[in-house]
Amino acid sequence: MQQYATFFQICLAFYCVTSFGFSFSPLRAIAYFLIFRSAFAVAGFLQIPSIAGMQFFLPAILCLLLPAFISILKSEHSIRFNSPVLFYLLFIALMVINGFLLSLDGANLEGVIEEASKSIFPFLAYILVYYGLKNDSDFLRAGKYFMLIGIIPMLTAFASLITGIGYNYETDSFGPLYIAPAGTLIGRNLFGIFLALSLFHALPYMLQNKNKTNLLYILALIASIIISRNRGTWLSLLIAFMISLPLFKRHIKPGKWLLGLMAVVMLGSPVFVSRFSQLSEYDEWGQKQDTASGRLETAESIFNKAMESPLLGNGPFSFRNPFTTKTLPHNDYLRIACEYGFPVMFVYILFFISQLAWTIKHRNDRLWPYQFASCGAQIYIIIISMAQNVVGDTILYMLLFALIALSLSCPPKFRPVI
Repeated sequence: MQQYATFFQICLAFYCVTSFGFSFSPLRAIAYFLIFRSAFAVAGFLQIPSIAGMQFFLPAILCLLLPAFISILKSEHSIRFNSPVLFYLLFIALMVINGFLLSLDGANLEGVIEEASKSIFPFLAYILVYYGLKNDSDFLRAGKYFMLIGIIPMLTAFASLITGIGYNYETDSFGPLYIAPAGTLIGRNLFGIFLALSLFHALPYMLQNKNKTNLLYILALIASIIISRNRGTWLSLLIAFMISLPLFKRHIKPGKWLLGLMAVVMLGSPVFVSRFSQLSEYDEWGQKQDTASGRLETAESIFNKAMESPLLGNGPFSFRNPFTTKTLPHNDYLRIACEYGFPVMFVYILFFISQLAWTIKHRNDRLWPYQFASCGAQIYIIIISMAQNVVGDTILYMLLFALIALSLSCPPKFRPVI
C-alpha cells in the first residue's frame, strides 16, 4: 500500500476541502469523517505522512473543530456535563497530569501528548452528535448517517472472502486470505469491534423503521461479525444481549430476541466451531493457538509492572519490551494502570459504570431504543476491553461517544415533537 501513498494524500486533501461543506451540519460532519476514517485506515497504520509531516488523519480530525465550534455558537442549549462525561474528562485530565509528571522523570513526553490527544478527540464526536440533535427526526437522521459508515468495510470484507485474497499488513501486500477478512480496518480484532459498534448504532433506527432495507443491513452486519472470526466479539456480544434484553423487556420481547440469537448461533455454528477448535491447534512454527493462556501471562507481567508505580504509573508504552514496539497488551484496564496508575484506571471504570447506570435509569424513556443500544454497547465494551484494546483507537471511540451522546440526549434537551 505504500506505493499508493500519493493517492491516499490526494484523498485526504479532497476530504479536507469537501468537509467544509458540512460545517453547518454536525451530524453529517462526524459521519463523513468516520466514513473516511474507516475507508482509509490503512494509510494511518502505514504512517503515511500528510500535511507538514503530520500523522495522516490529524488534518481530517482538525477539520471537525469548525463544525463543532459553529454548533456550540448556534445552539440555544448548553452541553450536558453529567456524570459519565465528567468522569471521562477527569480521566483525560489525570492522564495528562500523570503523563506530564512522568515526563519530568524521563518518560516519553511525545508519547504522553499523542495518547492524550487520542483520548480528547472522541469528545468531538460527542459535541457534534449532541448539538446535531434538535428534534426527533434528527435521531432518525443520525441513524441513517451512521449506517453508511459500515458499508465500505463490510463490502471489502465480503469481496475478500469471495476472492480469497486479503491485505497482509505485515508484508504490505495482497495475497491468500489469512484467517479472516478485516475489511478496510486492517486489524481483524478492530474490525470485529467496529462491526459490533456499528450494529448497536443500527439497532435504534431498525427498531423504529422495520423495513426490508434496514433488515438486510442488519443481516449483513451479523454475517460480517460471523466471518470476522473474532471470538472475543462473539462472546462479548452474546453476554451484552443476554444482560440487556431483560432490562428492556417492557419494550421488546426477550423471547423473540433469544430465538434470533439461537438462530444466529445455529447458522454460524460451522464458523464458530472451526474458530474455537483452533485453540487446541498449533501454527506452522509449533506455537499453540490457545491465545487465552498467552494473554494471561502477559496480563500478569503487566500487572507486576504496574505495581512498581501504582499511583502514577510508569509512562506510555512502559509495558512494552524492545522486541514488541508495535504490540499492545490485550487488556485496556491493565494498560491504563501500568501507564498512568490505578487511580486513573478506577476513574476510567467509573466512567463506564456511570454511563451504564444512566442508560438503565432511563430505559423507559420515550426514545428508549437509544438507551437499549447504549446499554448493550457499554456492556460489550466493558467485556471486550478485558481481551482487546479499544481506548486510544480513534474510530472505535468516536463511534462509542456518538452512542453516548445519543443516550445522554434522552430524554431530549428539546421539547418532544407531538
